[in-house]
Amino acid sequence: IIMCDLAMPNCTGSELASKIKQIKNIPIILMTGWLGNLNNDDRSAIDEIIQKPFSTNELQKVLEKVLKNKVDV
Repeated sequence: IIMCDLAMPNCTGSELASKIKQIKNIPIILMTGWLGNLNNDDRSAIDEIIQKPFSTNELQKVLEKVLKNKVDV
């Protein structure tokens, strides 16, 4: 599982997710404090989105959901 932020210095989390998915189908969780203009194309390579700040309980639920649905990792 890869967890990354939406806002990063050299690319967005959705851009990174797309690049990773071109290589391998690894589950990707996007963490963000702002969903803003995240459109369907941006979301296409992201398995789950978790809104910051989040609790450990929320994180556990998202991780369990992603692990339950993982494919070919």
